[in-house]
Amino acid sequence: MSNRWMMRGNFSLNDWTQEVGSAGIVDPTRQRGATGCTSCDGSAVVQGSGTGSGSKGGIYINSKWSYSVTGLYQVPFIETSLGFNLNSRQGYPKPYVHRVSAPGGEGFKFLLLDDVDAERNPTITTLDLRLAKDIRVFRSAGFTLSVDAFNVLNQNTIIQRDVRRVNGLASSDRITEVLSPRVFRLGARVTF
Repeated sequence: MSNRWMMRGNFSLNDWTQEVGSAGIVDPTRQRGATGCTSCDGSAVVQGSGTGSGSKGGIYINSKWSYSVTGLYQVPFIETSLGFNLNSRQGYPKPYVHRVSAPGGEGFKFLLLDDVDAERNPTITTLDLRLAKDIRVFRSAGFTLSVDAFNVLNQNTIIQRDVRRVNGLASSDRITEVLSPRVFRLGARVTF
């Protein structure tokens, strides 16, 4: 904090790719594994957030850019703080696959239809705001009343889709998760 305000920001560029080399590829079948294509030299690396099932099973983490800006201003005399947080990142990849039975009853294989990051979910941008009022009851005691607003822009950005195709049928593109809607939170904090 300096002169009743503060601001912080960051920006990142990422290029996470795998360099396998032809000698490292034993099975040339383009399968999707936990970190992307199992045999694609130079392809993007993704980090599967789940095991392929459950609420986060279809999220493959890899964004090539992201930024965040956070700030706060304290209004003099009325001891009220106004804050914001702006975050944005490129949408994560949608590595579409065909699910096929593995030979010999070894379960299933997921064959990639295209490059791991050929298609991506939309960019996610969120803006959060905060208004807080400090009230002193005694010199060392008081409380803070606050109102927080999350996803102020009320974006309903798609976060996760089903990326599987089974027996040629497209179950893919079924939306399985969207960004939470605008939410307001009232808060009170006691300090002593």
